[in-house]
Order: sequence, then structure tokens, then C-alpha cells
Amino acid sequence: MACSPARLSAHRETVVINASFAVTRPEGAYALAVTVGRDDMLHDRLAFLPEAQRSLVARAAEAQRFERDPGTVAETFVDDDGAARRILLVGIGAAGDENGGERAGSALAARLLVSGETRLVVDAEGLDATTAARLAFAASARSWRYDRYRTKLPAKQRPTLAEIVLVGADAAAEGAFERQSALLAGLDLTRALVSEPANIVYPESFVDRARAALEPLGVAFEVLDEAAMKELGDSIAYRPDMQGFGRFRHDHRVVPGRNPIEILDIIVGSGDHIAGDFDSGIAAVARRTVLKPALVASQPLLDALSHLVEAGIGIVGGGGGFQRDPG
Repeated sequence: MACSPARLSAHRETVVINASFAVTRPEGAYALAVTVGRDDMLHDRLAFLPEAQRSLVARAAEAQRFERDPGTVAETFVDDDGAARRILLVGIGAAGDENGGERAGSALAARLLVSGETRLVVDAEGLDATTAARLAFAASARSWRYDRYRTKLPAKQRPTLAEIVLVGADAAAEGAFERQSALLAGLDLTRALVSEPANIVYPESFVDRARAALEPLGVAFEVLDEAAMKELGDSIAYRPDMQGFGRFRHDHRVVPGRNPIEILDIIVGSGDHIAGDFDSGIAAVARRTVLKPALVASQPLLDALSHLVEAGIGIVGGGGGFQRDPG
């Protein structure tokens, strides 16, 4: 079952592969990756292959000095009923390696994104739910591209990989990835905003895009004009050279059934000598940020807000205390 592919990529110009989980391998053309842990017996992991092909893949891995370190890949091709099947062995390291799944997923996406393959099937037999979810997350995150302005890319440089299917992972893996997909949606939005030039994304258009992405999640927006900013005065250090501000908050009353969420204010702007102390329930994500031109510093906060709200995580506290930065 796929995990909300539309939510992972809200922009037509964005490339993010879709991740899903299955019990059996799909039909049709695909590249096949096999996860191999430090203590796995390689021939056992390749038991689905005929003996001759199993020996070929094992010898090819040895020739490539494949030692199963997280993120290492050994690749070969075998005959599959007259068709060439790409087989990749990907290392996930020792049992309990927290980063093994992420490094494996990232390596596979990097290897195949522009390879001509359109689907990757991962034999994840024996992987725990967390490792499998992290592998899917890393593959999707690593595949992200923003090609809106890359209009003359040669065909060989254009992404082809569109889907990754994990087969045989722990039954709870899909649920674990559903939570990770909320973070992917936030990363997609933030990366797209950062990738745009300053004449396209500035305070007003930033708020417009944030509103389009977050209002469906229950985030209420209040845009303050110059008069309103001046009325607030020194509490936010308004300066005439600022291009504009937007203020948005999440109100728990519009998202019934989720964890209690207090009102969270984030003020974003563009100009010099502005600083803010962001002290709230997402302090672990961003304790303090300096608001710089092009809103680079406010975008991680937007990412965090999008992730936490979609995941249904409570946010406690509020923004405030903005003043001139003495530096």
C-alpha cells in the first residue's frame, strides 16, 4: 500500500519517489535490491535465485569488495526469463545500527535516480519496522529534486526512478513510515521554497505558499500590513526597509481529535538586524533563529510546524520577544 504520494510532493516541479510496502514482489520490470546485514549469510539472502545466478551475484559482490557496511552497494545483472534484471546488494551494517536503514535507502536512490530504472523493489526480509521505515524515508528524501528551472537537461540526466517497494519487512513498517511521510511533506515544502530565487519567494509570497500548504492542516493565517506592524512597535522591531511580514498560527480548535495544541505564533520577515527567540514546544527543533533576507531561517520553522501538525504532535508555547539584533 502506498503512503500518500500526493502528500510527499506538493509541487509539479518537485521529484520525490513514492514509497510503499508489500508482502510479495510486484510483476513487471524493476530493479531488485537485497538488504544484507553484517551477520547475514549471503547465500541465504539470495536463496530466491537459481544456484548459478546466486553464485554469480556472490562472486560479483566479492569482486567489488562488498563488506556490508551501511550504504555500500554491489551491483550486477542476471538473466530473468530472457530479460536483464539489475540486482543490487546494499549493506545495512550490524544489527542495531540506527543509521543503517537510512544510509542504505539514500545510497539506492542516488544510484538509481537517473539510471533508467523506474521502479525499485527492496527485499527487506527480516528488517525491523524502524529500519525499513527509515530506508523508505531516506530513499524518498534523497531523490528530491527541483528541476523547474533546469529546462535543458539531457535525457540521461533526467530522473527516471518513480517508486520504491519494500517487500517482506516487519508488518509495522508501513505505520512507522506513515509518520515519517509527514516529515517528507515538510521537507518537500521547505526545500522548494529555499530553491526559489528571491524575486519569486519573498515575505508576501512566502506566506501565500505557506497558506496554500498548511491551511488544509488547520493552520490559521493572519497577515499583518505595515500599519499593524507599526502598532505592535518595538515588540517585533519593525523597520521601514523590511519587505513585509506574515504571521501564522495553529489553533487546536480547528483540528479536533488530535493532541492538545496551543496557539503558536511565528513571525517571518526579511531585512537586516532582526533576531528572535523562538521558545516553544518545538524548541528541540529550533531554539533560536535569526530571520535573514529570503526567509531562509524561517523556512526550517515552517518545515517543523508542517511536520508536527501533520503528525498530530502537540505544540505548547508561543513566539514573541523579537527585538533588534545588537550584532
